[in-house]
Amino acid sequence: MAKIFTQWELRVDFVDQGRNTTSRTYGLDFGDADLVADVEAAASNVVAALGNISNCFVTGFSIRKVYADDNVIVPTNAQVENTGVVSVDIDGNPLKKATLSIPGVSPSVFVDTVSGPNNNIMNLVNADLVTFVDLFKTTGVATLSDGEYANAIVDGVRVHRRSGKSRSRRFG
Repeated sequence: MAKIFTQWELRVDFVDQGRNTTSRTYGLDFGDADLVADVEAAASNVVAALGNISNCFVTGFSIRKVYADDNVIVPTNAQVENTGVVSVDIDGNPLKKATLSIPGVSPSVFVDTVSGPNNNIMNLVNADLVTFVDLFKTTGVATLSDGEYANAIVDGVRVHRRSGKSRSRRFG
C-alpha cells in the first residue's frame, strides 16, 4: 500500500452578479518532480484565459498535488453514511464552535463500541480521537474551515447521512 502521485489539479472559484458561487477543477500537465513555480505559472495562465472568456469574477484559485493509493482495498465493515461529528471549541473564542466530520467512523471511538445506550456517543478521551483533533490545534498541522484552530473537544456523536450512491441504487 503506497500513495502515488497522480496529477496536479487547479481549482478556480467564480462568483456571478447574484453572488452565486461555483468552482471548476482542471488537471495540469506536470509531473511529481516539476517545480511548484512552473505549476503556479501555468495555473495563472489558465486563470487569465478563463477571465477573458467568462463574465463571472474569478475570486481565487488553488493548486494541489493529487495522490492515490496504488492498492485500494474496499472495506467489508464500513459505510460512509455512518458519520462521526465532533464539536470543538475554537481556540481564543470559547463561544464559537466548529465541527469535524469523519465518514465511516470506527466503532472503537464510541463509549459503547458494540451496542447499548451510548453506542452513538463518542468517547471524548479516546486516544485515536484525541490524536485526530490535536491535528487541528495551534500545535498541529491543520486548520478548521476559517483558518481557525480547535481548542477542546466539546461533544461527539454518530449521525447517519444518506449518500448519493445509496439513493441512486434505490431509485435507479
